[in-house]
Amino acid sequence: MTNNKKASGIVLLEVLIAVFMLALCCSAIFRSVSQEMAMTAHTRESIIAGWVADNILVLAHLTALPGSDESMSGSSVMGNQRWGWELGYAPEEESSDLKLLQIRVFNDTQPQPLIQLNITPP
Repeated sequence: MTNNKKASGIVLLEVLIAVFMLALCCSAIFRSVSQEMAMTAHTRESIIAGWVADNILVLAHLTALPGSDESMSGSSVMGNQRWGWELGYAPEEESSDLKLLQIRVFNDTQPQPLIQLNITPP
């Protein structure tokens, strides 16, 4: 007498493969969410730095602009964070007679400016 029963149920190997695929999908989702959160934070900082630069531009219009060899610097608080800024003239290019007013806004954790505006003075 032979036993011709078909195996029914889930084999351990199938369970392990399913768990591995689930873990792989979850790690991809977590990575995507963390990248999105980092980009959102960077976008938020860039927007606030732009607002600080706009405020400094208004301040420059309301007060006397620095001379061509001078610069102003200071700090502002916006969005519960301290922002450093510099206002001065951009380095001149040899072929240009136009002087550009340069506003650079720094985060308190980064030495490089988060935003830099070059505009023509009024």
